Amino acid sequence: MMTIRYELDKKQLRSVERDLKKLRSRMPTILGRVANKTATSARMSLTRELQETYTEKPSKLKQNITIGKASKGDPIATIRVSGKAQPSILFHHSKGGRGGAKLQVRTDRPFKAVISNIGGEGRKAFIAQMPSEHKGIFQRRAGEYMKKSPRLSKAGNAKKSQHTERIKELFGPSPVKMVENTYGGRTRFTEEMGPEIKDLFQKYFGQQVGLILGKKKGGGA
Repeated sequence: MMTIRYELDKKQLRSVERDLKKLRSRMPTILGRVANKTATSARMSLTRELQETYTEKPSKLKQNITIGKASKGDPIATIRVSGKAQPSILFHHSKGGRGGAKLQVRTDRPFKAVISNIGGEGRKAFIAQMPSEHKGIFQRRAGEYMKKSPRLSKAGNAKKSQHTERIKELFGPSPVKMVENTYGGRTRFTEEMGPEIKDLFQKYFGQQVGLILGKKKGGGA
């Protein structure tokens, strides 16, 4: 029978004990940093997934996916997806010429003119900027008329014509609905993102531990 025995000498043992002591004292800081790095990477991953399904710009997507940062005293980071239905002008669009404004909300849908029956009659969409400087994509509502309008004050304009019909802004899905549609529901979202977040946490935890121990060996953290 052959036996190989190995044990730490006193110098190595003291080194391991110092490392463990140092890690214990720095653990709240480590966990806070790891949680924040994990949340930031997870948000980037979520943004990329949404980009594959929707045509909204990444900069706007990130505005609706916010991070509640972790701290040394509370090492828990949160990712919040919020926001109401969004103006359709935030998605891929163009004026479209005589055929009316074109719009593409989802990447798997065609880029085409928006013509829908609002009020029973087809109305083309158009891009306009309101006096408040708000810009959007609008459609007139057939059979519904404005009570007050600059057009009504002009001579020769009928009070009830297509030019004096009320307008309605077109909206796309809310950020929450975009996430649900992309992943197939909230449950599927949790199931798919959960393992990825776990892997990211383990990756950054290992990096932070290595960084602290490496600094110690190199002359102090």
